[in-house]
Amino acid sequence: MLLLKTMSIILLQLAVLKSSCQEKKPPLQVGLSLQDLLTTHGNQFKGASFLFSKSFTPKLIMGLGAEFSYAPYHEDNGWDLSRVHFFPFFADEQFHILPGRKLNPIFHLSEGISLADYFKKPQGEQAGFQKVREQGFYAYAGTGLGWKVSKGITFLAETGIKGFHISMNSLDVNPHGVNGRLGILFTSSPRGKSLKYSHSPINKNTGPGHVI
Repeated sequence: MLLLKTMSIILLQLAVLKSSCQEKKPPLQVGLSLQDLLTTHGNQFKGASFLFSKSFTPKLIMGLGAEFSYAPYHEDNGWDLSRVHFFPFFADEQFHILPGRKLNPIFHLSEGISLADYFKKPQGEQAGFQKVREQGFYAYAGTGLGWKVSKGITFLAETGIKGFHISMNSLDVNPHGVNGRLGILFTSSPRGKSLKYSHSPINKNTGPGHVI
């Protein structure tokens, strides 16, 4: 049920982006980021993310993104986990406090589905590792600064809280903690509506070469 709701959010975001592209033609934005999560268990997940978004207003940017994060080892709920991979696909919302300024405070939210792939075994046992594939709810909330170095390029630095596999079951494997993010945002020039030209009426008496 939770995954169905998450998919609905992502599909709704996609519909909004498509509608906006057809009607308003706002600036397009592409973001690339490096991610570093320090979990509450003291392990680190390093990764990268890609974001495609649009500016709906000067202060609101919405889009869709994907991330890949990895840790060679993680311990969680009595399990030893190795070769831990997470692949979140998410809807993204950014709120820019001072758009147009060189330094712009940003509040950032992401929510979506996270696909997990790892090996696990009970801690303290000699049993072999077992392959696991699962999915869960992904969420991120953070704040940071955007530094506009040119009209189309902005550097981003953020810190926030991230969870890869949020659920109501406390025994689920859910690496979560403080996340650092460094990225770059490429923004296209605003695209205006196409102009409609009205032709002057032709004077039938003087011929097609003359207009009134």
